[in-house]
Amino acid sequence: MTLEEVLKFTYWWCRDVRQEEIRHELNIATHTAVDWDSFCRETCEVTLMEREHPIGGPGKIVQIDESKFGKRKYHRGHRVEGQWVFGGNRGGVKKKFYGSRGKKRR
Repeated sequence: MTLEEVLKFTYWWCRDVRQEEIRHELNIATHTAVDWDSFCRETCEVTLMEREHPIGGPGKIVQIDESKFGKRKYHRGHRVEGQWVFGGNRGGVKKKFYGSRGKKRR
């Protein structure tokens, strides 16, 4: 990919444009788009992990909550499979964390 294509891909990736649309706009192969998508995700993950700071500690109160995001068919009936998301914050400071995980285990 050219530098211009890389910059466009990265911009659209950050704007959450679907990979199919990016491939069409840049006229690139599926495996190229998948590789760049993985690279962008891994770069974000590494950056976030390097900036990780502990939250809480002795005498500090941390509030934690979890929610499941999914859709119901026709807005009724049982819940459909979704994504569990959790987060927390330490009161009085601007320290927060968020995460997601697969199936909830009891």
